[in-house]
Amino acid sequence: MSKNPLGRRYFLTTLFFSALALFSFWSMLENMYVKKQNALYLKLFDEQAIQYESIENSNAKKISDYAKRKKKVETELRAQQLEKKTLQDKLKYLEAANIDFQDKYSELIKKQNNDLKPLPSLKLSDEEFHKLKFYNEEINGTMLTIPQNLYSDRHLTELKEKYLVYMPIASYESIEWVKNYYSDLNFKIICDGNDRRKRCDVNLEKEYTYSNLYLKTYEMMQHFCKNDYKPGKYKFFAKLDFDTVLDKRYLYDVIRYISDNSDRRIYYGFSWPHEDFVEMNGQFYAISGKLVDELCSCNMLHPIRTGEDTYFGKALHQCVRENLLPKDKEIIYIENSRYYCDHGGVETDGVNLKLGRKVANKD
Repeated sequence: MSKNPLGRRYFLTTLFFSALALFSFWSMLENMYVKKQNALYLKLFDEQAIQYESIENSNAKKISDYAKRKKKVETELRAQQLEKKTLQDKLKYLEAANIDFQDKYSELIKKQNNDLKPLPSLKLSDEEFHKLKFYNEEINGTMLTIPQNLYSDRHLTELKEKYLVYMPIASYESIEWVKNYYSDLNFKIICDGNDRRKRCDVNLEKEYTYSNLYLKTYEMMQHFCKNDYKPGKYKFFAKLDFDTVLDKRYLYDVIRYISDNSDRRIYYGFSWPHEDFVEMNGQFYAISGKLVDELCSCNMLHPIRTGEDTYFGKALHQCVRENLLPKDKEIIYIENSRYYCDHGGVETDGVNLKLGRKVANKD
């Protein structure tokens, strides 16, 4: 049987077109798949682009907010620096004004003091001293008197370098009042440890009551000897109570007289004799420069339970007796004039002034 060429051609033609159709179909499917994939990629890309744009916008906002905050901080810093400079300028101005005021005040005081006639010395020669001193049986000691109204027109500021006064004060007592009344006096306000008023000159370590003021006296003298004292610096040192009002003309005479004789052991105040020593009552008592030197160079008697003025008198006498030969132990006592020293208040023409514990209801 012979082969049919037409049938073979038909078969090949059919096979060719079938293959071509299959290839076309496959190409169409592949093309559809590619388009679908491309669509997915485009969608993913768009989503990523949107996300990136969102992140970029967020970062831009953060950068903008940071820039704003930075600018605000820089503005505030410049304002603070300007305010600081303004305050520094004001401080410099006030310091300059204060220095100028102090210079003018010093010049005024110097002029006032220079305008006064030079004073003759009140120092007693040995001969004058032996003529003026006298023995007092009541206190069993040697005494002197201070001539009154010697220089009633003089100023306490003249003597500033010669003396120092300590005033122990309670928290219920007015610093402003004594600072005003004694504005020309070279003195320091001594406060307890818990008294934080700005005008306290010295704050001791503890808080004291009326019953243990002997401890305050001890601490006060320890502070004086460690901080204010130098050998030979002061020719007169005193303790003055808050409720004591002194005649300043008389006070000038007292400071001048004792300072000019500071090489002698002088103990001044309202005398109160004990068996083996003399106490000076506390409203106002003073010691000469020689006693100041000896008191600060000895081991001061440790506080004993007694009155603060009794303790001071006993400690002072013990320092002299323990460190000196018998012939050198003489202390000269000078009695304060009650006429020029008011304690607890003042009552005179048009004046009725009360001071101290009773006024503050502390008794």
